[in-house]
Amino acid sequence: MSLIRGRLPSLESLHVRCIGEQLDELDCFEFAPRLRTLTLSGEVRGLTLGRFPLKLPRDQIKHFRSYNNAESSTYFSSCHNLLTGFPQLQTCRLSFHSQYIATFLRLRHHPIGNNLHLSLPRLTELELEHTERASGIEAMLFWIKAPATLRILSIYSTGRNRTPFVEFFTYPESLTSLTIHRVEMPPSEFRAVLALLTGLYHLKFGVRTGLTNDYLELLRATVSDGFDFSIVPKLRSLALLPVPSFSSLYDNDLLANLLEDRWRGNCATDSISVYTSNDCPPSHRLLSVELDRRIVNDSPVRNRLDRLRGEGMRIIEEMTCQDIVIAA
Repeated sequence: MSLIRGRLPSLESLHVRCIGEQLDELDCFEFAPRLRTLTLSGEVRGLTLGRFPLKLPRDQIKHFRSYNNAESSTYFSSCHNLLTGFPQLQTCRLSFHSQYIATFLRLRHHPIGNNLHLSLPRLTELELEHTERASGIEAMLFWIKAPATLRILSIYSTGRNRTPFVEFFTYPESLTSLTIHRVEMPPSEFRAVLALLTGLYHLKFGVRTGLTNDYLELLRATVSDGFDFSIVPKLRSLALLPVPSFSSLYDNDLLANLLEDRWRGNCATDSISVYTSNDCPPSHRLLSVELDRRIVNDSPVRNRLDRLRGEGMRIIEEMTCQDIVIAA
């Protein structure tokens, strides 16, 4: 590998996959002037605490992804040290399995955990996935502190309460896009999280046991004058994500009410018949929605949705779990 050191002038993206063997110090990628993207996967053995045996042009790395990695405490601290050395990091996609999360939680309550708070001052996009599609990934929010630059957050699950999210956000109003594949908290806790995100434009979420009326109702909440929405007032796109093995349980009429309310935005009128799509600027309205089911055998609601389409709202019905995988 030493033969390529200093001979990679066009390398822009690097994927290092380890196969469970001890990784000796690797410096052949240290001089790569165009390198911006790094992906790590597989299991690295033989690490010493706080050290990662890969030398890189750290000031250049802007995009990082890690998945299928080991769960040892030495790996976690070494990966932590690696990430803190990327001062220009903008996008970070991390996938953890249950043992890795358990390791972090043990370290968090250990003296070494006092230094395991990840600061990424230029981060704009963060994705946290669970390798086994299980609960618990929200615990990793305790590891990272969201900077003012963060605009996009995608996370697999939420846990039962708002605490990880409240502690994660320092500037919640800066977030513009949120994706949660499996909301596990009750509607009251979910509402408390969304209430923090006053600058949110795009929201995608599914509910672990199926979407119910309570979760849609909170998106209709208005302030005292009945015009401005109190929860995510700037929302422009909404996707209701399907969850495997569970069907949504919300009423079609409630869905139509929500879409009509959000389409009018804070320009609501006493009579829908006098409303036209030009009455309210686009920045104040929900413009696009993706549904987790198709509306069938309900002509009145179907007519209401068709009317919204005719006025300009983009409505996609019956989004499937396969659609989500393809989109990811």
